Amino acid sequence: FHPSSVQSAMAAMPVPSVPSVPAQLEIRIVEARLVRIFDSLKPNQDVFVQLVCGYEDGSEKVVGRTEVCKNGNLAPRWNQRFLCGRDASKGGRTLKFKVHIDHVWRNPVLCGEAEFGLDNLWRR
Repeated sequence: FHPSSVQSAMAAMPVPSVPSVPAQLEIRIVEARLVRIFDSLKPNQDVFVQLVCGYEDGSEKVVGRTEVCKNGNLAPRWNQRFLCGRDASKGGRTLKFKVHIDHVWRNPVLCGEAEFGLDNLWRR
């Protein structure tokens, strides 16, 4: 993976909380820009994004996934909204956006990722 092989657009902002309801981060995955076709067996690629939370102990957990953008190719679009609560007990440190090519008969192919510090996102 080369860092410039994936560019993504997203918006993240804290959602105001109501008393007794914990604050949540609203994340909207809009689109990605891929620099090449990662699928070696067909000319089109079906693309999805996983949201992965990284914890202080080094473990990771998938906390969301977009729908598959069929024939997304180099410019897949989703415009999907996710709400992410803050789990202070687990010590969440990072949020990764992993862009994958979906396959029917093979495992998905990771074609790029972006990682953000959760503290930075919560301050916005």
